[in-house]
Amino acid sequence: MSHAYAAASRARRAVGALVLLLGLGVLTACVQMPTQGPLVRVDPQTTDEDDAGGFYDPRPPVGGADPEEIVLGFLEAMKATPVKTSVASEFLTERAQRAWSPEKGTITYSDFGPAVGLTRVRVPLVEAHRYDHRGAWQRRLPAGQATLSFPMVIEGEEWRIDAAPDALVVPESWFADGFQPASLYFLDPSGTLLVPEPVHVPGGDQMATALVRGLLAGAPDPRSPVAPCRRADGWR
Repeated sequence: MSHAYAAASRARRAVGALVLLLGLGVLTACVQMPTQGPLVRVDPQTTDEDDAGGFYDPRPPVGGADPEEIVLGFLEAMKATPVKTSVASEFLTERAQRAWSPEKGTITYSDFGPAVGLTRVRVPLVEAHRYDHRGAWQRRLPAGQATLSFPMVIEGEEWRIDAAPDALVVPESWFADGFQPASLYFLDPSGTLLVPEPVHVPGGDQMATALVRGLLAGAPDPRSPVAPCRRADGWR
């Protein structure tokens, strides 16, 4: 590839990325702000923060909890609203906290079975689905992959989880309430067409950041008919 061709290609992709970022509000029309309707005055003192999609701050671990209770508390803590994992990480050992990367994906479930075990607690998930780090659906997990397994150790005289899956593990209903369907748009290999990639991203103030991160991450599947985005560390 000649230097002139490479420079032209880089310039075209840079322009494409700029257009994508500037047009983000238009391209994600399914989640844009309404433009019609009556004006309604809202009294902030009457706002109900307990509604779905409002505010939920789960409890941290309690002293003396057994391994099964710690695992159940960990799963409950991942339902924090707005999305955060600081409380959930308190159920992990210090080593597991450093290794855990819940931003790498999401696992949803319709229900789960009993948490069973002592030094290793297993939790079977029902109707489990996997989403990638951008919120794009990947696959339904087969039965053999839908059981979570948590090694347990005692740290500071309390049971803690010593390893956790690199994903946010949440109920399907919570995911549907707190995440919004949207589309990320990427250039096809010719650089002339925009191809949509359906994703789910956190709603509210976290939405714009999640969409921009998804764009910068680029199309994850090399077989996808879209062009990869340029990142700070090179080409995907």
